[in-house]
Amino acid sequence: MNAAPFSSLSADHQRLQALVGAWRGEEEISGTQWADAGTATSEVLAEAQFGGLFVVQRYRQRRDGTVSFGSHNVFGFDQQNSLVTMHQFDSM
Repeated sequence: MNAAPFSSLSADHQRLQALVGAWRGEEEISGTQWADAGTATSEVLAEAQFGGLFVVQRYRQRRDGTVSFGSHNVFGFDQQNSLVTMHQFDSM
């Protein structure tokens, strides 16, 4: 639901809109305790939510045609502390 029109957003919230969009590309993965090093295909879909106060991003990483990692990221702006915030919820 988009309750507030984008024109009523603070300048800082309006800057979050630069994160909105869709991307796909190749990435190099470093080896970790969860996965070996190698390449992956990544997809990012980000859209403004709640009238542009937040940007919700969906990230999917595929290796060998199978989703190997996924996350939902929520970006916002903390006006009191003048900070961009990010909360990530992932498949690990």
